[in-house]
Amino acid sequence: MSNACPCCLDGVLAPFYEAKAVPVHSCCLLDDRVSALAFPRGRIELGHCDACGFVSNTAFDEGLLRYDATYEDQQTFSPTFNAFSDRLARDLVERYALRDKTVVEVGCGKGDFLRSLCAEGAGRGIGIDPAVIPGRLAGAGAERVQLIAEHLHVDHVRLRADLICTRNTLEHIHRPEQFARTLRRMCGDESAPFVFVEVPAVGRVLEEAAFWDVYYEHCSYFTPGSMARLLRRCAFEINDLSLDYDDQYLLLHARPASNDRSLPHSAEDATGAFAPFVGSFSERVAAKVGDWRGKLSNLHDLGSKIAVWGSGSKCVAFLAALGESAPVDRIIDINPHRQGKYLPGSGARIIAPADLVNDPPDTVVVMNPIYLGEIRRMLECLSLRPSLEAL
Repeated sequence: MSNACPCCLDGVLAPFYEAKAVPVHSCCLLDDRVSALAFPRGRIELGHCDACGFVSNTAFDEGLLRYDATYEDQQTFSPTFNAFSDRLARDLVERYALRDKTVVEVGCGKGDFLRSLCAEGAGRGIGIDPAVIPGRLAGAGAERVQLIAEHLHVDHVRLRADLICTRNTLEHIHRPEQFARTLRRMCGDESAPFVFVEVPAVGRVLEEAAFWDVYYEHCSYFTPGSMARLLRRCAFEINDLSLDYDDQYLLLHARPASNDRSLPHSAEDATGAFAPFVGSFSERVAAKVGDWRGKLSNLHDLGSKIAVWGSGSKCVAFLAALGESAPVDRIIDINPHRQGKYLPGSGARIIAPADLVNDPPDTVVVMNPIYLGEIRRMLECLSLRPSLEAL
């Protein structure tokens, strides 16, 4: 374990938050409760770099991770997420004139975003991700998408594209500086291709003490400033930098530069901008965990049947923090590939919304408030009206 910053390579990561015995994966599909309870665990020790603002898990061990076809993080069963993703695809096609052009996506998941780009007019999509599932991708544009079931490596530098994008991937990379330099090599010596990066925004996590958004796979956490400074150090020029999706995602647009001295973007925060939230994070998390334990315990004592909506990483982190005594009797997810499986760590079984009809819950804890509207509508379609509690 090293506390040298893997992002700027100059600073030191000062530890500020620890979580023990957390599942090393949140999205792996497990077929039985025994396997889920025995799933490997690791330790999180978040450190903050005062030189660049980057946050990283200094206790991270990439040897514990396994990204393959059992990794199920597809979000396209949500109308809310699809509306955001489709809007983003339209913007990129128009902004970069991608009609009949080629897009390479590093960390493409199951290929859904590339399919959306092609449906909006992009000519060809090439996706790189060890968790792709050949044959699953379908719909308009899918026939123009090529999926490569590999981690990014040196051979991919030869791929030529008009846009290189990477969405919700860089937070999984323990050495982000090396990854960014590989992206720069993929660009060659030209002023194109353009580069688009999307990552979770750690500023909101720090401000809200959102412990449910800290999990083992996410070893790298970025503010607008730390992300932009990383790309500028790796010879990119930042064209646009913003937050989206209720400030949950950080979006960065860049293009290759001739050197590492391009000017800062106006949206970059200072290196110490989030230091006050870093300093109080652990204490505020402990208070929030206590509040949720108390709230769910009180509901349970009153006879309320409690369910959680959303079986992804937030849910795994939430239940791991609350501990085995959390009185949650079922986990709901609209992703059919997750239904009937079991959560790493807690061993809770994942069910479909329709499974609630015969035994309705009194309270549903919603893992992401941005989905409250669509969840309420789905429940109403089932003639169910439980109380909704959002994180």
